[in-house]
Amino acid sequence: MDEQLWQVVVDEQRNATLAGTDGLAYASPPHQLQQARLLIGLLNGCLDDGPGPWRHPVAGGTRTIHLQPLSPP
Repeated sequence: MDEQLWQVVVDEQRNATLAGTDGLAYASPPHQLQQARLLIGLLNGCLDDGPGPWRHPVAGGTRTIHLQPLSPP
């Protein structure tokens, strides 16, 4: 039985005048659920077992984090 894999997707929207950049996007490699939630905790500044998405202020904008299930290979 294969365990479900998950991907952490991050989108940062920033004010270019304040932060010097418009933002960024990142999609993690596949993780087991516990590892994905630990990554979310690092990116969000706290561990949260909620369903998300998670929003967190960053310099000049906002970081939004999504947890997405990946389709089996």
